[in-house]
Amino acid sequence: MKPDYLDQYRQSDGDLRCVASAAPRTMFVSLNSPEPYFVKLSYPMVLGRFSSPLTLRKAKDSLGLSEYIKQTLIDCDAEISWFQETGFVSADLFEGIGPIGQSVCIFRNLLPDTKNGTVEMPDAIVPLFSLMARDYSPIVADFIEPPAGKSLVDHIWESVLLPLIDSVFLFISEFGLIPEPHAQNVVLYKDRVSGELKIAWRDALSFKILSRHERIAGINSSWGRTVDDPENEVVELSCSLDGMFDEYILVPLITKVRSLSDGSAELRHRTRAVIRDWIGTSKLEFPVDGWYNRDSSPIEPGQKLKPDFIRGRSGIR
Repeated sequence: MKPDYLDQYRQSDGDLRCVASAAPRTMFVSLNSPEPYFVKLSYPMVLGRFSSPLTLRKAKDSLGLSEYIKQTLIDCDAEISWFQETGFVSADLFEGIGPIGQSVCIFRNLLPDTKNGTVEMPDAIVPLFSLMARDYSPIVADFIEPPAGKSLVDHIWESVLLPLIDSVFLFISEFGLIPEPHAQNVVLYKDRVSGELKIAWRDALSFKILSRHERIAGINSSWGRTVDDPENEVVELSCSLDGMFDEYILVPLITKVRSLSDGSAELRHRTRAVIRDWIGTSKLEFPVDGWYNRDSSPIEPGQKLKPDFIRGRSGIR
């Protein structure tokens, strides 16, 4: 919780012994019990130019969408790990101002789920942006250290970039969801059985719902933010792929690899090829004329969306 907001929350009873996680509003709570957990904090005020209250309605939406993601992992036989959200509590801290006065926290499982069930407790779970740090802690250094006989470029590609790209487009094409792919919503862990580096997603409310998608149609698609026409699909895909996935993950991660190895050009080439294949087989209509391109981007010319959508509609640029 940001220090200048702390007084607003001292009106509630009781204290929680907790520490901040990668997400600013997500706290790790330890009650000296065998089952510590995370809570999500609400800011009943404006953060910068965005109003970001976590209301009771949003909490219910988040749980519904989280359950949909968990079930679709199984139905699609998808190689994605997901931190399931399991419940919430709420309290009216500020009377007379409606939903914005509610304090709501969402409970999230400590361990991610896969199509085969909950993973065994790994030695460590770290946010993806740890790989982009100037200096590595011993834990992160161990994560990025390639196995014997494998180069750093191959390790980052096979363990991080390729499964990350695949998961982004699986969410879009198979789940009917547009993810918010920045390095705060993605974490890394090592599988206790195989020893392989894995990625996991979290934060159900960050997804946008493609209401025209065949898997979404006919079910409760009122969870969270829906996208219901082709033009808005382009806008939201541009925000997700151009504004977040490219700028917040692909560019900084490949740039970091360039400082450690001479294989960043190869990573850029592989990234472009895989994204080209995904877009080529996508059921969504990606526009062709006037796509945005930036020289530093690992996404090749002709694969990015129109910048006027981003500037005019989303405010990202």
